[in-house]
Amino acid sequence: MKRFASIALAAMSLTLIGVLSGFTFLHSSGANTVINIKGFDDDGVLLMAGSDLQRERQNITQEQASIIDAVGPFGVVVKNTTHRDLIGCSLKWELISSSGEVTVMRQGYTSPGVLLGLQPLDPNMVGKTSVINANSSRFLSLDPTLKSILETTGNQLPERTVEYYRGYVQRVTSKYQKQLKSVVAITISIEGLAFADGEYLGSDTTAFYKHLQADVEAQRDVGSAIDSAAQEGKHASEALLELNSKLSKSPFLIKETRDKEYDEIYDRSFRESIKELNSIQTANGDEAVLKYIRPRLSASVPKLHKKEKK
Repeated sequence: MKRFASIALAAMSLTLIGVLSGFTFLHSSGANTVINIKGFDDDGVLLMAGSDLQRERQNITQEQASIIDAVGPFGVVVKNTTHRDLIGCSLKWELISSSGEVTVMRQGYTSPGVLLGLQPLDPNMVGKTSVINANSSRFLSLDPTLKSILETTGNQLPERTVEYYRGYVQRVTSKYQKQLKSVVAITISIEGLAFADGEYLGSDTTAFYKHLQADVEAQRDVGSAIDSAAQEGKHASEALLELNSKLSKSPFLIKETRDKEYDEIYDRSFRESIKELNSIQTANGDEAVLKYIRPRLSASVPKLHKKEKK
């Protein structure tokens, strides 16, 4: 995000405090609401309430604390006590109303670049591209935009951005308040985790693993197709043109397995990967495309796999 040096704009970003200060979310949901939190404690990944960021000795500003308070039970802290970076985390919220109705909501965060052999173009981002680094904690929420707002507070922001943030936080807070009025119990749990070495922990029934697997495999397959064409003496632009032509003429999914959901995710990722490579080729030429795709084909790149049961 671009930074602006104006002191006035920096002061404007602090007006979010005035909008949210004094509001305690959990009080609005009822004093008798029971909240259960389930992490992967035995595997070294803990789940805590958002307010525990202070206990984790994180430098939380008043502005950030106000946003965390506004998010309420829909924001949590994931603490990774292992020596491995986390590149994926799927969370689940189960809300039980006074009538016994159960509402389930999920949110997943992924950063699978290491599974594709990718390195950050910005040297300052090396070691900072994982969802949660080893031996560190991070605030994650049901709403990804609120997470982004929290992480950009304190920056010198344009007035238009601050105004948008303020309105967004107000709208989401109002929605959450209404949603929690009849809630008597909330269970927040980690549904799945993916580590930088490719190991996945979690339920076999969750679609999170499937989404991550389909996305990574599609991007690898696109890379393999371009590389194979290069081995035949074709330019990357020619290979991309052929792939684009085939995709535009075919109304069918690229991959046909017995799992339609997987196929649809794979298809979408495959097409998006080609669009990305088209942009790279247009901007920087064939060699840039080959340089970009070849790391993902390396035998040393970690492969996504489920943890073996003992």
